[in-house]
Amino acid sequence: MMDLGDLLGPLGWMVQVAAAFAIAFFAQTVFSRQGKTFAGVARASAVIALLAVLGAAWVVRVWGRDAGLT
Repeated sequence: MMDLGDLLGPLGWMVQVAAAFAIAFFAQTVFSRQGKTFAGVARASAVIALLAVLGAAWVVRVWGRDAGLT
């Protein structure tokens, strides 16, 4: 997977914090009314994917393991 975390320099730690919040956002989306629509789930998944590309690759492994994907 691509990792653009080096581009952020000293602000790279913020991606890790945002990824933690993204997991909560994803769960909130999936277990709400928005979870029944493709747009809602796609938006939440896009946030996870963006943060993984920016340097929080752990979020994809955690999310995939919990979902039974790995």
